[in-house]
Amino acid sequence: MTEVVITGSCRFSDNQCAWVSEKVATVVEVTAEAVIASENRVECGREARAPRPKAREPEAVTVLGNIVGGPIMVNGAALGAPWQPLNVIGA
Repeated sequence: MTEVVITGSCRFSDNQCAWVSEKVATVVEVTAEAVIASENRVECGREARAPRPKAREPEAVTVLGNIVGGPIMVNGAALGAPWQPLNVIGA
């Protein structure tokens, strides 16, 4: 699991993460005041959340151009518009 926790803003981009075990709920978790998660490849099972950006306000999160095995959750909710169709989920 990859976990990033900072007090300012975070640009989590251009990473490649792989987790083959189904025993973890979250593969990548990023917590910051504002989060940009872009162009990451997260290989994991369809039940594992990846990535999971968390910010004080949901409007302070952008998720763009990621290819992930499991669902992307933002502040505990499924990734919605406008970001969901701009990522490949389940690959």
